[in-house]
Amino acid sequence: MCQGRQGQAAIEYLALIGFLLLISAPLLIEAQQSTIGLQESTDQLKVVNMLDTIEEASMLVYAQGEPARITFQVEVPNGVVNTTIENQYAVVQYEGMRGRTDFVRTFPFNVSGELPEDPGRYRLVAEAEGRTNVTIQME
Repeated sequence: MCQGRQGQAAIEYLALIGFLLLISAPLLIEAQQSTIGLQESTDQLKVVNMLDTIEEASMLVYAQGEPARITFQVEVPNGVVNTTIENQYAVVQYEGMRGRTDFVRTFPFNVSGELPEDPGRYRLVAEAEGRTNVTIQME
């Protein structure tokens, strides 16, 4: 007789745990989506910071003219799928859960070179060429 009551208590306990898991599942899913959204926002801010750093270095060597040269560091976040720097534009394409976004920076002078696409920290060199051009290269 004692075993029957223990079995009933175990089943009631399992039913209670199952019910609590059922109720908490939407909360856990929402928390996970919020965490993913926060990570995506952080990565997008890193892209903006990367472009700010490139712009600052480019403006500095452009103002000084040839043979000015500066080495600086940028961090490329996850989600960057393409980078372009040519003419008067630097473009970084970022792809996240919300789709693809282009981050664009324009310059009042010609810029050219290459920007990294793979996630990580990179050392770049901005170098003035003549009076109207700045070149960005990976060191």
